[in-house]
Amino acid sequence: MFDSPPDSLQAVGDIIGRAFRTCRRNLPLIFRALIVPTIFASIGALALQWVVSYGAASIAESKDFSGAVGLFFLGFIATIVLSLSGWVMTIRQLALVRVLIGFSPDYVSADKIMFKRKFAILGIYFAGGLFLGIVIMLWFLPALLMSFVGGSQTKPLFVSIGALITVLGLFLSCAVYALAGLIALCVLACEDETVPGIIGRSLKLTLGSFWRALGFGLLLMLVFSVITYPLSLPVVAITLFDLFRHGLATDTLPDTYKAPIYVMVINQVWESLVGLVLRPSIFFAFALFYYDLRMRTEGLDIARRLESLQSRAA
Repeated sequence: MFDSPPDSLQAVGDIIGRAFRTCRRNLPLIFRALIVPTIFASIGALALQWVVSYGAASIAESKDFSGAVGLFFLGFIATIVLSLSGWVMTIRQLALVRVLIGFSPDYVSADKIMFKRKFAILGIYFAGGLFLGIVIMLWFLPALLMSFVGGSQTKPLFVSIGALITVLGLFLSCAVYALAGLIALCVLACEDETVPGIIGRSLKLTLGSFWRALGFGLLLMLVFSVITYPLSLPVVAITLFDLFRHGLATDTLPDTYKAPIYVMVINQVWESLVGLVLRPSIFFAFALFYYDLRMRTEGLDIARRLESLQSRAA
């Protein structure tokens, strides 16, 4: 059961807390929506791990490349399955976002709307990847150029300045990429815009409150890490147990050590279940943050109340 969207401005801590509470209260619906693509994603991930850990390694050791084509085909199919599963999970999580902030009355209707916008998700991902690739190349230019400046005495200083500019530029650019990208998905879920319009809206909302958005993103990352770290301990324990069995305790672990299939399966299943439960909280947090930004900058809550009054009067 989703609560009504907040009707007052929220602090970033309140937004994050509300997102995790909403995720906990709606676990049955989240499970039904995401379990099938999560299963397929797990199968694809396991197949890729097997190709890398066992298939490619066995071919390299035996020098028999007759199975390379089949191995490549398996890896290709696994990548396709993994990508399609992630796509479907994004569609369904955005459908949950629409319900969360009151743009759809129920999950079924929201899922139909988001399915119609499925290719816009790919457009956002493509634009984000293009942006990230360009800014990474551009921000390495200061470090490169500074390496040609100064003499033997001053060159280390200029190199350090160039490296500092590169690191700061990359950090801020990656922050804009992550924040604007997730807000763009929320815009896609809740507004009827083209992909360029969605990107423009997300950049406007993000850059208009950049430092608040950055603080929100860092706090969310910290909270998510604190919650997920204890949940990763069973996976770590199983892996360490197998390492000890293979001689880690006596420093005789072979260089060719590969995790057994059962360890790979247990780890992947556990990680998938943790992701199924907790990943929607990130979408919910950014959806509520997006809603809060629109309340602050556009008076969204007032506009929606007026729409509600007009619909009742009609």
